[in-house]
Amino acid sequence: MVSRSGIISKIDGAMVQVLFDHGGGCPSCDKGFGCGIVPLAGLLGLNQRRSLVLPVQTDHGLREGDRVQVDIKSGRLNGLMAAAYALPLAALLGGALLADALAGARSNDLVTSCGALIGMVSVIGALRLSGMRHLKPAWLSPEISAQ
Repeated sequence: MVSRSGIISKIDGAMVQVLFDHGGGCPSCDKGFGCGIVPLAGLLGLNQRRSLVLPVQTDHGLREGDRVQVDIKSGRLNGLMAAAYALPLAALLGGALLADALAGARSNDLVTSCGALIGMVSVIGALRLSGMRHLKPAWLSPEISAQ
């Protein structure tokens, strides 16, 4: 289970907007090892203090300004991290293969490397531009509790 704390900035029906505190998402981040998602999030500009709209799965009578803890099951978060790693890697390999195929007989390491780089950078750029807007918080099944 991964836990993050933050402050409720807005409540709209069954949705709560939480402004999260800085810091990593799991104990391994604090120790300087683990999956490496925090440096990847930094590259994508996602490690800043930011808010996320979440569905409420609690009856604690939450109000704006309340400090809360949001818990996400590790298995679901691991799936999201796998996608965050797999998409740039697939684009890297796909870009290399496409550049090699398009160059034909004139293909060399430089052409293949440039194709790989263009593929990876384009996917990272697209992820950076989309940010967390397309993340479906309900898929992560967050649990919100007052602190």
